[in-house]
Amino acid sequence: MAWAVGGQKLLDKSYLEKVLIPDSSSLVTVENASEYIHYLFELYKKDKVTDANFQALQDFPILTTKETLKPANQLLLPNSFKPETDFESVLEEDIFCSSKYVSLYLGTLLQWKAFFLKMGIKEKFVVEVFKGDRHHLNSKYNCEWDYFEGKTIVEGYSNHRYHPYRITRISFIEKAIKNHAFAKIFWTGIFESVTITVKNFKEDTRGYWGVTGWSGQTYGDILEPYNEWILKNRKIIPITIGTCILPENTYINTPKIIELVGKHQPVFDYEKPISAEWVEFLSLKTQLTNEDLLYTIVWIYLDDKDAGVISKENQKHLFKIYEELATKTIHEEDKQKLEPLISNKKAFKLSGVDGRFYNPNELYFINVNDFVIAGEYSNIIKAPKSPSDATIEIFKWFGVNIIENKSLKTSNDAIRMISINSKLSQTIPLLTILNLKDKANSWLPLFTFFTGKIEKLKCYKVSSIGLSVHYSDKAIEQPRKVFLNKNKLYYTGKWENPIILDLIVSELQPYLTLNKYHKNIFKTLLQVSYEDGLEYLEYLGYDTTLIPIETEVVVEPTITPPRISNFTKSKLEIGKLGEQFTYNKLIEIYESKYEQKVIDTPSGFAISGLVTVIWKNKDVEQKENHDFLIIEGAKKIYLDSKATSYGKQYHTEFELTGSEFNLLENSEYYYIARVFNVNEDFKDTSVVFLRIGKADFIKEEVAVS
Repeated sequence: MAWAVGGQKLLDKSYLEKVLIPDSSSLVTVENASEYIHYLFELYKKDKVTDANFQALQDFPILTTKETLKPANQLLLPNSFKPETDFESVLEEDIFCSSKYVSLYLGTLLQWKAFFLKMGIKEKFVVEVFKGDRHHLNSKYNCEWDYFEGKTIVEGYSNHRYHPYRITRISFIEKAIKNHAFAKIFWTGIFESVTITVKNFKEDTRGYWGVTGWSGQTYGDILEPYNEWILKNRKIIPITIGTCILPENTYINTPKIIELVGKHQPVFDYEKPISAEWVEFLSLKTQLTNEDLLYTIVWIYLDDKDAGVISKENQKHLFKIYEELATKTIHEEDKQKLEPLISNKKAFKLSGVDGRFYNPNELYFINVNDFVIAGEYSNIIKAPKSPSDATIEIFKWFGVNIIENKSLKTSNDAIRMISINSKLSQTIPLLTILNLKDKANSWLPLFTFFTGKIEKLKCYKVSSIGLSVHYSDKAIEQPRKVFLNKNKLYYTGKWENPIILDLIVSELQPYLTLNKYHKNIFKTLLQVSYEDGLEYLEYLGYDTTLIPIETEVVVEPTITPPRISNFTKSKLEIGKLGEQFTYNKLIEIYESKYEQKVIDTPSGFAISGLVTVIWKNKDVEQKENHDFLIIEGAKKIYLDSKATSYGKQYHTEFELTGSEFNLLENSEYYYIARVFNVNEDFKDTSVVFLRIGKADFIKEEVAVS
């Protein structure tokens, strides 16, 4: 069979070996390149092209995607051939084999791909060997010219260069130099290759010299490995910052290092773990230094300097850096070395809760438990939630002002609550068992400890708690539901309320030196009877028989029966009905007292010359600190209605606002009308008038007179 190219018939194998291979550079043109390749492809399909032939065809001119001719072994397969490595996405140069060759009439895409790989066109990184002088290796294969500089023959041929060289290299390694995108796929290909190893990077270059027959031409001299020279002298390691650097300056890509400094320090930009062998060979850095972490703080500031506020991502990095520094032992000598960096007011800045950057000495850290720092505050450092003592020490080292003093302000209506003390006292034996680590001989010290702590504790119910701190010329005050100040526990609402109880237990945990596990058990013990508490501890595996028989247990407080009410109106409606019932009751009281009928007025009623009753909310809710003003002679009586849909037997609590309490303190006559069983028909509704004077706050159940 013969194949025609440009009208000339080509004889099968003989033409290939005798004409085409020796003269391919002069025979192949852009116009006839496809015909020659189709001729070779036909021979390939008939198994007439040997491996030796393919080796000789490595320099065969191949048409590129940009319509030029280049040697086969200098080209890559484009994505149309579905190569193992996607070179086309990161390289724009004229280095890809044209897909115009492909004729599906002659063979499948897979056959064409296999054929081109045989020709030396590459779909992945491979180890290849070239031989030639330095000009040939540089111009044809892009080998680095600097590699050959200074390499002269050692013995007897001073100042003479080697000729030729035999170089082992990883294909296209030079294209990774200062090319982040290509360097990424290069190292991905190297690390994930089953054929390329560290050993290949260490394979020697040979430099030949002398004349034929001499040992210099037969064996040559061993020279520095080319691949290793590239690693030492060219920036081919891709890093997460988006550039390339030398390996010795690069950090290993562990999740921790990436999380801490991946955006700001040179971390190897590779998504999978790097093997220990490669880490050692490349001399990658495996540990972050204190200096690295501090410089990362600088880079974070420079990142967001123009924006004026720190980004959420950088704030997370900053938290991680604080925490990492807190895990390190930083000696005084190290601190002195790093002092110039920390003292650099133009570069070393930290973020505040308002997102702005400050010099460390302009910032304050409020070291007060559960103190909520809002974003509108200025000059307050943005810190991790519940930072460790070591983190706070880092802040001190930076120069941040640490604020630990606080002031407590409670409403002046504090009532000493015995019920919670009784319940706490009841748990003393249970707490002792909970914390008993040894046997019975440890009982007494622990029991004595808890007894002493709980006996010293004083619990107060108040209507409001405020906690304030002062820094610079500013002050922050925040409300609290519960607060422990030394041995005084203040709380609002009912201590049995699950939310309030949880906060109380949180405050008492350090006071009673309970661990986090015991805290939850302690909360449960406060919600059940002593007997149920014993059973609960036994269920958890504690030995309750260690409680001495003679141990006195505080009597269980009387439990109030469940409150029952079928009236389901809103508090506002109940309050309005309560005022109406009180108003009706006042009419009864004064008509009976003065034996006269009252006269309706726009704001209430009156008995001429004797008494005037003003109902503040008769038509519209006025939001005042009393509901009724009674003027009787020279007396001014303030009356406030407090209504509930529950019966009197439930002892339902009511609240006084701050303004109501202020009026109570400063009035000679102040009454509460406590209205029970409020309903629309006033069936079984009753009222008790309580007088609370400013001299004392003793309940006085009397009629208004």
